[in-house]
Amino acid sequence: MISIVVLIFIISVIRFLSVFDTVKTNLEIIFRPGIKVLSVCLSSKIIFALIAIFALIYFVRILRKTDSKIKNSYFFLLLIFYIVSGLSQRNVYQNYSYLYVFQKLNVKFDVILPFLEQDLFFEEPYIFWFILLIGIVFFILKKKNLQEYAIPLWIIPFCFLDFPLNSLLVLYGITILAIAIFGMKYGKRNSSVYYYLFQFIINIFIVIYAFYSSVYDDKILMLYFLEILSIYFVPSFALLLYCIKKNKEETIASTWAIPAFTFLLVTLPLTKSSLLKSLSISSSIMNSFLYLGNISILVSLILFISFVIGKINTKLKKISFWLLSLLTIAYYALDSLLYHYSHFRINQQTLAWTMNMDDIVGTTLKTCLNYVNLETWLIVIVALIVIPLIIKNSNKILKKGSSLSFFCIIIVLSSQISSFLLPIITELPLQTLQDPFYTALKEINLTTKRISLSEKEIEAGFKECKTPIKIYENSEPAIKGNGFNCILVTLESVHWRYLDMFCEEQKTWPNMSKYKDRMEIFPYFFSCFPESTLGDIAMVSGLQIYSPNFIFKKDSLFCPTLVNDLKKHNYSTYLFSSESLIDGNLISIVKTMNFDSVLSYTSSMVDNKNDYWYWGIKEEKNVNNIIDAVTKRNNDNPYFVWYRTVYPHAPFTSFDKPQDLVFKKENIMAKDKVVDYKNCLIYLDKQLAKLVEKIDELDRKNNKKTIIFLVADHGEMLGEKDNFGLYGHGSYAQSKLTNCPYIIIYPDEKGFKVNKKPSSQIDVLPTILDCLNIKPSVKRFEFGESLINNMDNNRPIYLSSSKSYGLVEDGYYYYFIDRNSPECIVEKMDIDNNFKATFEKIETVDEDKILEKYNRIKKYFELQEAFISRY
Repeated sequence: MISIVVLIFIISVIRFLSVFDTVKTNLEIIFRPGIKVLSVCLSSKIIFALIAIFALIYFVRILRKTDSKIKNSYFFLLLIFYIVSGLSQRNVYQNYSYLYVFQKLNVKFDVILPFLEQDLFFEEPYIFWFILLIGIVFFILKKKNLQEYAIPLWIIPFCFLDFPLNSLLVLYGITILAIAIFGMKYGKRNSSVYYYLFQFIINIFIVIYAFYSSVYDDKILMLYFLEILSIYFVPSFALLLYCIKKNKEETIASTWAIPAFTFLLVTLPLTKSSLLKSLSISSSIMNSFLYLGNISILVSLILFISFVIGKINTKLKKISFWLLSLLTIAYYALDSLLYHYSHFRINQQTLAWTMNMDDIVGTTLKTCLNYVNLETWLIVIVALIVIPLIIKNSNKILKKGSSLSFFCIIIVLSSQISSFLLPIITELPLQTLQDPFYTALKEINLTTKRISLSEKEIEAGFKECKTPIKIYENSEPAIKGNGFNCILVTLESVHWRYLDMFCEEQKTWPNMSKYKDRMEIFPYFFSCFPESTLGDIAMVSGLQIYSPNFIFKKDSLFCPTLVNDLKKHNYSTYLFSSESLIDGNLISIVKTMNFDSVLSYTSSMVDNKNDYWYWGIKEEKNVNNIIDAVTKRNNDNPYFVWYRTVYPHAPFTSFDKPQDLVFKKENIMAKDKVVDYKNCLIYLDKQLAKLVEKIDELDRKNNKKTIIFLVADHGEMLGEKDNFGLYGHGSYAQSKLTNCPYIIIYPDEKGFKVNKKPSSQIDVLPTILDCLNIKPSVKRFEFGESLINNMDNNRPIYLSSSKSYGLVEDGYYYYFIDRNSPECIVEKMDIDNNFKATFEKIETVDEDKILEKYNRIKKYFELQEAFISRY
């Protein structure tokens, strides 16, 4: 029994730490302006109503056994709640509530009094008349000592209040009412005082956080704090203490109704503004504490497996129980770590993505651990100290009759109820609430049936999405091309946000800026998906892969690529990868591309340790490799070099001495990695400038011309506030993360050019061929188009991430925050004085137009899946 308790406790602690560690991120997401109210399904409303009626009937039965003073006290507590809740309904001044008017200290009684009269007497919620009606009934019943039956009558006036219900609040309501019933039934010697204090502390914590974050007006936060303190908490807590003082089972049992009354009303009627709605949602999340997961299912499963094994061999029973327990603990712990790091969860997609890598530890946990902050390590250290102490004293803590023991049971029970109900909510603002075990089970597809579309249906669908498929057939090259050499440099984790070449101060690419008169830049260029291999696939194939899982389904890419076209035009082709081809499954592309020469990082290459770091070859070494290779070529054919950098990659190690770093940290305790990242860009700038310089020298010597393309695979989250403090390549398709550099450096000075055409990585291949004056001659499909001399700016650019969608169209960036919801942030795009894209949020949007775009982007990626599955 103790073993089961310990297992449940450890998993509970891990889930608590996971939520606690990410609470800042979670609340920032909730406080996001314009958060969509989650729709409530009919079944959850019915459950809520039925359990509320049952809880009320049970409460009245208990109240019958208490004395008259207790009954009267509960009646007047509900009277206070009703008056406050009723007055919170009226929008009296400029469409704001009484709360807003008092908060602004703009109290105009000549405006407020008429509305107050209407609320009290003539319009919903008819406060005066309901109080009069129930008051008369109450005094009639009081004469017969049956005033407890006046309590259910409060349902009638509360039904006239405008409760802005949503799925999370209904779920919380069901949970807290179920706990009230459980407490009244089994907690007759244990009052709700611990649970009530716990709820109140959570609410105060949320208000303090909102106050500290400066997201909203401080005055309205202070007023909200004073209101829940004075009007809800003080009278409720006074009644709770009074019931405890009576020291009778019935009065103590009745206290479990107080948390349900108080916090249902705190979270429901006081949600007239977006702030209070956010506070109420976060309050319901934290108070359910904290969706710890379907622990009971897991523990039951582990017990059953251990029992079956025990029937075969009794010695293995205990071993199997603890082995399965340790695997479960590790599973939850890793999920928490991944969520903290970049909002990825351990689910079917993530497992498929990582398990096929050559070195899971090297490519996942090693990076992850570099991001985990000091607070997380402190939490882990404290947990390692506290957990053994609690386990050692578990018998004392869980002794029979202990109030603390009952409180622990209530906490676990409330989390279990919430976890079981969570699946009814399809749109969650916080993925941390999802239990990884349940999510993984839910995603297992037991059927092999797939929705298939014909070629004509797929082609017609893409035309409707304004992205027709281009189909090329095999043909003899009609034009040999201009014979230019070509170098494609794929930049790891680089986005425009910190890449500065043209501003006078804070340059991160000062050396590359010297080639300005040979450059054509694309400020409105975006990465298709925040993952390296998918970006590489898009660049060399012109195709957009819908999911990272695809690259693990086949040994090699299913379609011809850029190299196939170039080899048909007698190009010598080379790949220089600073990372291992296995790490991101880049090898799946390389197998198809059939390079003449491939040089990539492998552990066997390490002959001089100074040339390597743990992600691969240092860029200075690989630049030298490229220069040596093209210098020693023994034929006169043009060449194509694909140079794949691994720098800058987390943890943004600098190879310069500390005193030589250009950017310095103002605060040594700064959590974000922006300064480290900028210094990495400085290092990368030196190596790229060296490459261009050496290639220019060779061209002059050999009377050749080389065109260089610089393009990034994706952006990088560096712990910035607008990225919710996250790290990694990007869970979200935000404009500042997807907006990546695409730069063409021509062999001759043509004058600096800014190409404003919106584009993405699928446009790299056709643009390269166009610049080389080569027409496609290999049978393949393509979605991209050349960006040279093409003035069609109305084509939509579809983007995605593991959690969200992005759409560039008509000069705007549409950021769909959640793949399952049309909630959208719209930004108008422009270019600043440094030729970088800017994104200005638009407050007023056409919801019908947004819905059309959302449906279209979903259709586009469904067609992508059908297209790739078919071909």
